[in-house]
Amino acid sequence: MPSRAASSIWGCGAAALQNALECLVATFGGKAGFVALREQKGENLFLAAAVNIFDDIYQAALFLAGYLDAEMGKEKLLWYEIKALEEQHHSLAEWFKVALALPLDLENSRLGVACVLYASADQVLPGREDLVQPFCRLLTDTAIQLQEYDRRIASAVLEERDRISREIHDGVLQTLAYIVLKLEVLREGLIHGTISESRLTIEELWQVARKAYQDLRESMNSLRAPGALSASLATLIYQYALEFQSRTGIDVCIDLRDSEKLNFNLHTKIQVLRIVQEALTNVWKHAEADRILISCAVEDNGFVLVVRDNGRGFDLSRVEQQSGNLGLRTMRERARSIEAELKVRSSPGRGTEVSLLLANPS
Repeated sequence: MPSRAASSIWGCGAAALQNALECLVATFGGKAGFVALREQKGENLFLAAAVNIFDDIYQAALFLAGYLDAEMGKEKLLWYEIKALEEQHHSLAEWFKVALALPLDLENSRLGVACVLYASADQVLPGREDLVQPFCRLLTDTAIQLQEYDRRIASAVLEERDRISREIHDGVLQTLAYIVLKLEVLREGLIHGTISESRLTIEELWQVARKAYQDLRESMNSLRAPGALSASLATLIYQYALEFQSRTGIDVCIDLRDSEKLNFNLHTKIQVLRIVQEALTNVWKHAEADRILISCAVEDNGFVLVVRDNGRGFDLSRVEQQSGNLGLRTMRERARSIEAELKVRSSPGRGTEVSLLLANPS
């Protein structure tokens, strides 16, 4: 029997479903198994979790899942002899002879099917029927959670696209429009021989273009996908802070030891990292600071992350009234997406502090 499992597992959020499937296969004495779920839009099935379903029988297992799903009807379990599939997918029949299928139903809707595979009928353990329904409920509940997670990720992707669109519009496009306008002034000046004014316009254009290039490069760096997403939040922030310090020359001190006590899910990790990136970018663009401190604490009311700089600060009430306040708006939107609270404290000459409170960080 091949030992390696299929590589096609439904993202990082499938760990709970994978664990439940492994427990199901072990409890019922099988040699392999899989959970096939329906795509949220359409009737197609995909393998969301698998045990000993290796690459060359993956398609055969998917075919079996569709067949069992169609055959089950309202049955609470279905035993099936795989030899009937030998002509279509002999690779699966070569390894397994019997399949136990369990429906994953939610009210009148079928989410998918779970299957335990046996190398022979002799391996089937008797007296396990009373465990069928508890396992069906467990797998169904886990599948529902995964679908909700999938919806949240899809929504986050759309929100991210919207933020990028606004950032391009409010930043790059407006700068390009300004450059085009100044180039028109420069062309008219050269035509009419106003050389001294044209030199000033060229110098101004050079400064604007240089700043636009730096802003765009920093935006691209902040939008770049974090390296190893399996790494801890502290590691991801530390890696980005080192890159930021190297690019900007601003000293960044980090103390995130308390964060190691918590297990952040992938969506939360990414959003917190993006908030930190946006906060650092704002420091570089506006604060004229030479030192940034990133720290955290686990308190009674949740997890608090703080980014503090020693820059020039600003009048917070005035800035929040400005419609072009994209940075703060983006950070607050990200905070809301993980049910967190973002606070900003600043005043002229006294630096800025951005704090993020997650009441339920895990």
